[in-house]
Amino acid sequence: MTWVLTTILCIILVETMARLPFGAAISQIVWISRKATRTLGAKFVSDHWKEKVLLAYAVSLFLATIKLAGYLFIVGAIAFVLIFISDKYGAMVSDFLSHWPGILYSMIVASVYFAARKYHA
Repeated sequence: MTWVLTTILCIILVETMARLPFGAAISQIVWISRKATRTLGAKFVSDHWKEKVLLAYAVSLFLATIKLAGYLFIVGAIAFVLIFISDKYGAMVSDFLSHWPGILYSMIVASVYFAARKYHA
């Protein structure tokens, strides 16, 4: 039963991660970082304006990072709730996932499901 519940958990988490806009959040962080790096290296921009612009980039980068952390929190919360419910009813998925066979099994299931999902989409 633990194997089946772990498989279901992996499928739910892969679907959740696929539906949340992780790519957009990461792209936004990379884009802001590149703009900040370009501004730092610009010879024609005064230090006064660099300070102002970099402060705005820092705020934007902070907000984008908080958004990404929120998405990760959602995935973690879903995993926690599903594992907690399964443990409450005696399946003990948390014990299974805390040892190497469970970790490897969940990684393989998630990878295979993600590849199959991507192949059929």
